[in-house]
Amino acid sequence: MSDTQSSASPLPCAPGFDSTLALQQKGYDFIRNRSQQMDTDMFETRLLLKPTICMVGREASEIFLR
Repeated sequence: MSDTQSSASPLPCAPGFDSTLALQQKGYDFIRNRSQQMDTDMFETRLLLKPTICMVGREASEIFLR
């Protein structure tokens, strides 16, 4: 593997250009539902046109509760 390649796989990206409106309409259900649809605990999307990482699950909660 070259120095420019990463061993980590890229995050799955949510469909659509921006998810701000969906998050406003559905709140936390947006993240939970999208992660279930994409079959992943972590995905990338855009909120207010900025790249954003969304996470679900116990490990994700522990990051914020430390």
